[in-house]
Amino acid sequence: MLAFNHLLEIAELPRERVHLLRQQDTRMRDEVTLYRLWLYRRSEFRRYERVQAKKYFDIGDFVASFVVDPTGAAVFAGLSRVNGADLNAEPIDFDFLREHHRAGSVYNYNLTLDDRFAEYEGRLVIDWGPGLRSWRQRAHLQDKQILEIRREMSEVDWPGYMNVSITEQDVQGLAANWQDRLLDANGVYLLTCQETGAHYVGVALGTEGFLGRWRSYAADGHGGNKLLKERAQRTKAPLQISVLEVFGSTITENEAFLAESRWKNALGSRTHGLNAN
Repeated sequence: MLAFNHLLEIAELPRERVHLLRQQDTRMRDEVTLYRLWLYRRSEFRRYERVQAKKYFDIGDFVASFVVDPTGAAVFAGLSRVNGADLNAEPIDFDFLREHHRAGSVYNYNLTLDDRFAEYEGRLVIDWGPGLRSWRQRAHLQDKQILEIRREMSEVDWPGYMNVSITEQDVQGLAANWQDRLLDANGVYLLTCQETGAHYVGVALGTEGFLGRWRSYAADGHGGNKLLKERAQRTKAPLQISVLEVFGSTITENEAFLAESRWKNALGSRTHGLNAN
């Protein structure tokens, strides 16, 4: 049976310099998992990965990360080279983690992604073995068996438009099947400030559907809206995004704006929320 160390040998990577990490964290908030973080918010996963409680790795080492998917499988999430590490000069916080790292309390590693195994990300599954508590292991001491190489990255189950619940921070890292669905549909959507509960009702029209509109909020937190800009100056709380209504293919622009107005009235988003008109 093919083993992960065989791939390291083919890539001419010294096994004694490769650390294997099984990434699973019980401190996560609001049903977030590291697998979902890796899928939806890749940059935040990489930032999380760089923070370690101890100085585990040396310059020139490699880190092979695996995340635990909903089936419990250890799925390859990337290979990185260690370029250095320093104690954190500033506090480090993650919005998905129930822990605050004060200055000088953890090591912040400088990691560079190595693209030699990029084709296996999200596809290669290994047998981690019985030592689930041993989240960090050395490749030369643990020849992990490859259970499968999936044809495609596993998709995250699509919940249906009316059950979508994400934040603007999740938009850029949505699974491909979610992106396809949200590009194909137009309709009325709702933004909710997670700090105050204030609502903003918007309408998505055009070739990029909901996703095209939501990407503007992911870019700057307000999408050019006056009251959302003011909100962004008051709080960094994420905006919860959900769908209120999905339009049929024959809807006119006038009908779309009338639907948006009805929802604004129903939710009071002009009087008590974040809609200025």
